[in-house]
Amino acid sequence: MFEKIKFNLAHYLIRKKYLVIKSVPVTFNGILSNSSTFFIIMPGDPVEFSKSTMLIIFLLEKHKVVTVLLDESKLDLISGKEDVTFIKYMDETKSRLNLPVKPFVRMLQSKEFDVVMDLNRSSDVFSTAVANIVKSKVKVGFEQQKTDDYYDIRIVNSNQDPDLIYTNYINFLKMF
Repeated sequence: MFEKIKFNLAHYLIRKKYLVIKSVPVTFNGILSNSSTFFIIMPGDPVEFSKSTMLIIFLLEKHKVVTVLLDESKLDLISGKEDVTFIKYMDETKSRLNLPVKPFVRMLQSKEFDVVMDLNRSSDVFSTAVANIVKSKVKVGFEQQKTDDYYDIRIVNSNQDPDLIYTNYINFLKMF
């Protein structure tokens, strides 16, 4: 029960502090293909993490500038990606409500990207907050509990096979 209260309070704070309601409607025609800078929030689950790296490879093949947010302990899992910029976080970067701490928020607020992609399929308030702190034209994320307002494009989270999910994710991106 205490975890549910923390979860609801964290989402209240995200909406209050970081959610920006866009006054101009987003035109999705070519929005991803015409974008050059991408910010990818990697999933916390180890299996999901390894499968989601195919998205980074896809974007690099399309000559996009990619910045990746990942747990510092997982940096070794993406070795050999010299063309990628990393923003690392650790447990000290998170508050008791699992939200980013103020110094980390200030650093993220100085960043601007064309597209933010949150690859967490589970309800992770830290990644949801980060996706909304960073300035961007478009935010893409998986459909989760309480995420209706957070993302411009929400991907249905119905399949359990991570390999198939990220393959379909790439195919989805090719449409835009």
